[in-house]
Amino acid sequence: MPGGASSEQPLVSVVVPTYNRTAYLETALTSAVRQTYTNIEILVADDASREDVFGAVISKFAGDPRIKYRRNPSNLGMGMNTWQALARASGKYVANLHDDDAWEPDFLAALVPPLEQDDSLSVAFCDHHVVDQNGTLDPAASEANTRRWRRDRLARGTLRPFTEAAVIWQAVPAAMAAVFRKSAIDWNDFPVEVGTYYDIWLAYQAARKGAGAFYDPRRLTRYRVHNQSETRSWSSAAGQIKAMRQAEFVFRRYLEDPDFRDLRGVVEREYARKVISLAEGLIRAGDVAEARRLLSEVEGRLPRPEIRAVGLMARLPPGVFRQVVAAVRRVRALLATG
Repeated sequence: MPGGASSEQPLVSVVVPTYNRTAYLETALTSAVRQTYTNIEILVADDASREDVFGAVISKFAGDPRIKYRRNPSNLGMGMNTWQALARASGKYVANLHDDDAWEPDFLAALVPPLEQDDSLSVAFCDHHVVDQNGTLDPAASEANTRRWRRDRLARGTLRPFTEAAVIWQAVPAAMAAVFRKSAIDWNDFPVEVGTYYDIWLAYQAARKGAGAFYDPRRLTRYRVHNQSETRSWSSAAGQIKAMRQAEFVFRRYLEDPDFRDLRGVVEREYARKVISLAEGLIRAGDVAEARRLLSEVEGRLPRPEIRAVGLMARLPPGVFRQVVAAVRRVRALLATG
């Protein structure tokens, strides 16, 4: 095996989901095979790409038996493709690496030992760089990203519990900067409604039963921002609504989970925000009836004042509603800067 794996190293399964991004895939795979932690299998999950993924990229790694390629007969979508590949993995630990991102050489070497030393930990994760489409580091964006997900508030070491950090802050970058104990995840629990929020769902699964996490504040991963990224597809109206539906479903599950009893108030507030965002998006798209139905249904089981207020606003003509929402947002922005 390249690098000479130690018999004392537990197997880590590295899942690399890919779809029509051969331009970046080689960089991602190179960062995986160059890990100083060598007892790994690399599972490339091709979601029925139109591009010749095998011929263009995988064939270049023919001498490394750790790389295993599988192509879906039909497109499953990023979430299901990734989840199924993780569930099939053989390793004691699993780590996801998107086909447009890359790891520093000591990523696994830094995150596996804490999991080995404490069986009560379900995940070890780190911070990450932000790079542009050419792979150039963007220090300002990296700092802003760290603050956005509140990782600047986390100290190095064990977090117990880490439920709020995982599901409310969404501080665990499960898509490319985390290693999970495979046995800590219920791989049979992946509703199709989760969709591209699979990474948030993975962090939720790891945190829900009170397990601990290990955090390393070093930036051991490179997250690439470019025009072909999945999150960029959310810029369209249809993409936004799809993402907001997935977020509403995920937070509704949090709300229904008895393990989150202690976080009930925080989860209710966050869920209300997801519902309101979805309702506003539906009204902007002209689906007023669906927005009103959603708000009425949610108010029936979660009678929060902000849901009731937006429900009343949704009865206005769509044009007036949009003007009111815009005015409210301007006021909020002024208050925030004041």
